[in-house]
Amino acid sequence: MEALLGNPTSTMQRRQQTGMSAGYCLFWRSFEGGTAYLNWTGSTQTITLPTGTKYYNPSGQVITQIQIPDATGTFVTTDTKVALPPQIMPRFSAKAAGVQAITITPPVSGAVIRYTENGTEPTSTSPIYSGPLQLATSAVIKARAYVTGETQSWESSASYTITSGSPTVEFVNTSDTGAAGSFHEQPNGTSTIGTATFLPGENYRYFNVTATGSLGQIATVRLNSASGAIVDSKDIFSITIN
Repeated sequence: MEALLGNPTSTMQRRQQTGMSAGYCLFWRSFEGGTAYLNWTGSTQTITLPTGTKYYNPSGQVITQIQIPDATGTFVTTDTKVALPPQIMPRFSAKAAGVQAITITPPVSGAVIRYTENGTEPTSTSPIYSGPLQLATSAVIKARAYVTGETQSWESSASYTITSGSPTVEFVNTSDTGAAGSFHEQPNGTSTIGTATFLPGENYRYFNVTATGSLGQIATVRLNSASGAIVDSKDIFSITIN
């Protein structure tokens, strides 16, 4: 529905069903390209649509009213030829450190993507997306898809908070216990080297750590170095075999 209707233009509305307890309501909300409905009244509802605007059901048929069974959501649009919006990735709400590569994927092959980085709505004169955006400072990315023969898409939006400097990595705990097994780090002094890769926006990552040995032996995992980040103080993790 969001892809077809765009951004909301009103708050959610509701109408209490007569003779029913609280919660039995018809809900609706207006968007840039139409209206979404949710029937939670306990019975089928018939809704007469406002006059003066041409409305289409999800099948693209012109309608003047809709019937919605109980416990069902649906929508009406005011334009059946709106292009699907592009996808902005990655999406994350946490703060990020360092330069972030942001990609915008078109909905269909041949679509032209226009975007802005300052939170304003993209227009037909906005820059054309041609490859990943390298963000070094906080930004709000908005993008639209332009497809021949279709109305421009509703905007896609993603907000990024980026701090200066490099991110830090360290173990959450400095030690733990676990049953014997086989793995990278051996308590007899031999060792192997592995890597853990963080994706943009990830705050933590885990990986299996098991070791061979007898009861009470200790295996140690060390963060030796980091690419694009700084190793913080808790760089050693010890596992006691129990």
